[in-house]
Amino acid sequence: MRQKVDALFGVLTETQREVIRLSFGLEQCALSDEAEVAEILGLKRSNVAQIKDRAMGALRLAASQLKAA
Repeated sequence: MRQKVDALFGVLTETQREVIRLSFGLEQCALSDEAEVAEILGLKRSNVAQIKDRAMGALRLAASQLKAA
């Protein structure tokens, strides 16, 4: 399972990975809302929402491609 997650995360930029990691509390992180993620990463809240949306889209696409393979 960990290998699949790592493969999926490989399609994301570093910023996208950090936003997802913080937003969903992955890798021993506490779950954070968009305002907290924005403060931690030095971004605007609206940018965090856009980055998260794009990252989720990329993860869905990568997951569907991985599933088809």
